[in-house]
Parts: sequence; C-alpha cells; structure tokens
Amino acid sequence: MVAAGTDLFQELSTGSLIAPYVELALRKEIIAESINIPFPDHASRRDFLFHPSTHCYPDERQLYYMLHPRYRGKLVSRKRAGMDYLSLMQGTIFHVIIQTKLKEDGWINDEHIEMVLNSEEHHGTGHLDFLFPNNPLAGKDIPVDIKTASPENYGRMFQPSWNYRAQLNVYMDWGGWDEGVILVVEAGRPFRMKEFRIERDELLLHSIYSKWKRVREYIDRNEVPPVCQIGETTCKVGSNSYKNCPARQICAINDEHS
Repeated sequence: MVAAGTDLFQELSTGSLIAPYVELALRKEIIAESINIPFPDHASRRDFLFHPSTHCYPDERQLYYMLHPRYRGKLVSRKRAGMDYLSLMQGTIFHVIIQTKLKEDGWINDEHIEMVLNSEEHHGTGHLDFLFPNNPLAGKDIPVDIKTASPENYGRMFQPSWNYRAQLNVYMDWGGWDEGVILVVEAGRPFRMKEFRIERDELLLHSIYSKWKRVREYIDRNEVPPVCQIGETTCKVGSNSYKNCPARQICAINDEHS
C-alpha cells in the first residue's frame, strides 16, 4: 500500500490511473454499516450467450458444447474443494470493498459498478467491474477489471494473461472505450496492487468474434467442430486439458460415434 504520508499526485505521476485512488480510499475507515457480498450463480450457466469472462479462451469445440442447448445439461463441472470456494469468496470480497470505498470517496456511483454490457451483433453479455468516469489523469472514462492473485502469482505477474486482455478488450469494444485498466490485487499481505493499462486491440477482438461466429454456425448446423486445439497441442484423453474440460465426457462419446 502507499505510505500514509505519500501524496496522491506523486503516485499518479508514475502513470497509474486507478491504484492510487483505491489505495487512498482504503486508508480510511469504511463508512457503511454493512457490506453486501453477493455470490450469484454465473449467468453463463443460465443463458446461451457469449460471456467475455468465460468464453474468450476456450476453443470452438469446447464452446460448442458449452453453448449448445442439447449438451449444456450434460457438462461435468470440476469438483471444487472447500479452499476453492474460499478463494472465490475472497476475490468477490476484494471486488466489493474496492467498489464500496471508491463510491464512498465520490469517484464512482452505483451506475458505474458492475455495469451490464451487451452486444446483439456478437450475441454476448457481461459485467464490467466498474467504470472510473472522467479519470483526472487520463481525461476520459476508464473501464476497470479487477483481478486477485496469490502472493506467489502476484510476484511473477509482469504482464496480464491473454485471457485477461481479451476479456477487457471485449468490454472496451462494447462500451466504446479505447483504453482500460486491469487492476491486480495481491490476495494476501502486504496486499500490494499494480495495474496494466490496456489499449483496444482490433486483431485480438477479430480473433474472438470470428471464433464466436463460427461456433454459432456450428450450432445452427448441429455440426460438432473439429478436435480441440489448446494452443499448438491437440487435446487428448487423459491430458490435463481433457481432465479440466467440462465437456470431456460428451465430447469423447461423440468422437466414438463419429
């Protein structure tokens, strides 16, 4: 965290757009008597739309099974241990505290928190963590996606993952913004923060939207896409990619019958 006597504008001179405001707000006591921590079921399990937080990375075949009405109910979710739920809860708590503190400091309002973004063209929907309107340093609205990382992962995170960049890029495209911030919070003492400024990447967006379009076409034809490609590696039964795939069982059955 920023030292108590550190001047906000000195911190802003480093080029950070969001973290200094968050750090300053967190030094103050929470005004609210209570904070509501929601744990809703992810909407991607209920609708048949593309969600940037879930559907940017999977390949065409996996997305086909995840979104096809015939197969949605046959997916096998990975069993979570109690510690996995604690990790998810911790991330949600961090999100809500940051949003609440920025609201108490007057930087954002309810309308800027968990902003719903939709795209009819790309059959997608999602929630932006928050929008920092009229950011004083940037001179424009800055969309922000919050990520938490364990101390070990935080220390070796020198750039955001492709999936993080993809998710924020889609949000920026749908919201009409040309720049955004991925704010990474260390989920453990000393609870450091760092941010990555992301510019809209048209080539990345094209790769995502093209994939989504092909998946919709496969679904319309009831045609299973070719075998999964995870990067340059073909998914094989028994591999880590296979074990972590929710569509692994129905995928294997269809391969046997093809």
